[in-house]
Order: sequence, then C-alpha cells, then structure tokens
Amino acid sequence: MQKALAQGLELSEKLNKALLTIILVDYAISRNCTMNRQTKNRAQSDYIQRQIFIIAAVLLVVFIVAQFIVLDLAGIHGPQITRLRQEQNELKVSNELKRAKINELNTSNDIKSYASQDLGLVSTPVTTLKVKEDNVTASINGN
Repeated sequence: MQKALAQGLELSEKLNKALLTIILVDYAISRNCTMNRQTKNRAQSDYIQRQIFIIAAVLLVVFIVAQFIVLDLAGIHGPQITRLRQEQNELKVSNELKRAKINELNTSNDIKSYASQDLGLVSTPVTTLKVKEDNVTASINGN
C-alpha cells in the first residue's frame, strides 16, 4: 500500500510537472503570437512612415523645382513685367483724371439744372467782341 501510495505521489508529481510544462508552453506560444503581432504592427507602421516620408520628400522636390522655374521665367520676362506695370500705373492715373473730369462735368450740369429749375435763373446769350486792327466791332452771338 505504501508502495502504491508512493507510486501515486510520484505519478501526481509527474502530472503536475507535465501540466506546468503545458501551461508554460501555452504561455510561451501565446506570448510569441502576441510578439509576432506587435512585430508585424511595428513593421507596418514603419512601412507607412517610410511611405509618408518618401511622398513628402517628392512633394518638396517638386515644389522646389517649380519655384526655380517660376524664378527663371520671371528673370526672363522681368523687363516686360516692369514695363507692363508702369503702363498699368499710367493707365490708372489717366483713368483717375478722366473720372475727375466726368465728375466735374456732372457737377456743372447739376449746378446748371439746379440754378435753372430750383432758383429760376435763366441763361442769357453771350456777348463777344471781335477786335480788328483798325476798328473795334461788336457782335452779339446768342441763342
């Protein structure tokens, strides 16, 4: 009986060791799977970061090339651009003078209509004098 009990204890210890080994192996496998997933996720993240960096670098190079092209074209056409800007400024000044003249004409017409309609003033014919060398003659021109 003692022998059977000793064998039972020995068998129980072996089963505990086997069960502990199975648990440890299962833990190691699950941890390895988790580590593999983390490694894959990290690899994907690194790949995406690399792609973003490459795209940003390409866009930067394209932008720099475009700036050089614009500067080159501006350098070639610089005198033309300057001349066109001067012409544009001259046209602006000319337009302002014409606007002022139009406003002045509108204002004098407004004054004439106000004077004739509201104040009751009547326009009269204008008298002009023509001077000749020997004689002075007067003539009246009017409406």
